[in-house]
Amino acid sequence: MKQKIILGIFFFLSISKLFAQNNFNEVRKINISNAKDDSIKVKLYWDLANSYLFSFADTSAYYARQGLDLAQKINYVPGEVSCMHLLCVSLASMGSFTEALDFGFKALTLAKRLQNSRMIILSDITLMHCYREEEDYKEAILYGYQAQKLFRQPYADSSMASIVLGILSSVFEKNNQLDSAVFYAEKSYSLTKQWPEIYPILGDIHSKIGHAEMALYYYRKGIPIAIESSSNINMINIYNGISKVFESAGKTDSAIYFAEKSIIQDGIRSYPEGVLRASTLLAGLYEKKGKSDSIIKYLKLANDLKDSLFSRKKTREAQRIEFDEKFNQQKLSAQKQEDSNRIKTYTFLTIISAFLFIGLILWRNNMHKQKTYGILLEQKEKIQITLAELKSAQAQLIQSEKMASLGELTAGIAHEIQ
Repeated sequence: MKQKIILGIFFFLSISKLFAQNNFNEVRKINISNAKDDSIKVKLYWDLANSYLFSFADTSAYYARQGLDLAQKINYVPGEVSCMHLLCVSLASMGSFTEALDFGFKALTLAKRLQNSRMIILSDITLMHCYREEEDYKEAILYGYQAQKLFRQPYADSSMASIVLGILSSVFEKNNQLDSAVFYAEKSYSLTKQWPEIYPILGDIHSKIGHAEMALYYYRKGIPIAIESSSNINMINIYNGISKVFESAGKTDSAIYFAEKSIIQDGIRSYPEGVLRASTLLAGLYEKKGKSDSIIKYLKLANDLKDSLFSRKKTREAQRIEFDEKFNQQKLSAQKQEDSNRIKTYTFLTIISAFLFIGLILWRNNMHKQKTYGILLEQKEKIQITLAELKSAQAQLIQSEKMASLGELTAGIAHEIQ
């Protein structure tokens, strides 16, 4: 009874929060209509899409596309990247993994072009989230490690670091690497207590380990946080987790109660994995109760979802091959372009070096010529001085000879006179 009262209070809070969120979203829509600047409109579309991201993924994707279209129209690249992040996460939650990955990789390429480390980290986070939902845990861990490397200790942004570590923890849990899952989950939880996804992650880890009470502790603690953040997906995961713990404890009625709360939770229609988990739980639980109608109802729902997900998985695998090939071709094209640019750069540098070398030679030759010219000029001056001195000496010699001759003549004349 006490449990139902507490859950009733949480239900009331969630309804109140839903009304508040709807009011805020109406205000956001009005602000979009009134905004004059297109870049401001893009940010408002992002804000509106983000508010629906973990409550109604399809609605989030709708508004994120609106923001992306406008950002591309006005060539507002940061807005493009931000809207692509939301599309990657929302489409992955809906099971559209090929399209989600496409947006994720495009966002990462643009973020690297902008050299914006925060956007690069967010791109890695969205790709890690997408690969986790696709159950490709190897790739998910790869992008998680890439995001983690970009952080510096101590964490400048503890909230973002908590998300990276928390999703990494979730990937390890789903891959049954429970020691690593506990390590990263505890690091994430130590950084912030306000990220709603960490509570079902911690609950799932302790549930797998066999710590039922600890699992329930984290699940229950996460309910008000999930309500506060309007995170329907986390509410669905929490209720499914609680149901699984009670099923393992043999408390069938409690397990049914929480599984049914999960399957009627807002946003469940855009979260097929949550529906499958809840319907599979309910089919098994009603089998224990011997209720044939309910067994048939939930088995049919689970089987239809399995068929749909299996078919989608096959389509996804085919699309993935095509996508990988396309992505490899893009990488090859980018590599060719990079090689071409490198060759052009090297050629340009070679030409510049050649011109510099020729210029150096010409400069040295010119300096040598100037030096030689200076020497010649100095020698010319010396020769001119020597010549002038010789001319002066010659004149003096001539004058001396003339004076001598005159003296002799005078002496001769004097002698004759005598």
